[in-house]
Amino acid sequence: MNEKIDNLVCAIKEDQRYINFIEASKLLEREDVHQLLIQYQTVLSKLNELKQFDQYIDNSKIRKELKDIKMQMASDDIIQNYYQCYHELNDLLAHVTHIVFNGISDSLDMTGINL
Repeated sequence: MNEKIDNLVCAIKEDQRYINFIEASKLLEREDVHQLLIQYQTVLSKLNELKQFDQYIDNSKIRKELKDIKMQMASDDIIQNYYQCYHELNDLLAHVTHIVFNGISDSLDMTGINL
């Protein structure tokens, strides 16, 4: 059984969708892209911390800043390629999960499981 699992893992790692995902992930480390992602996470965290005070303070400036960063991310080819590769790999893994677990149990619900 372990040999079959190892073979499946090797086959996934050799699949072009996995290779594309790994390459796209590495491109996220480029300084300009990395800084944009850090900026997004920082502003998002700040906004989430301040949400509890929404009724007392005006968060519109932070919300606008977050919206602007999201627009930059949406227009960044490297980030968009990463998400495309991510979704393609996720679809492959969902298909593999369906094949592996299909028919094991009628009571086994695989809905909502993403690898």
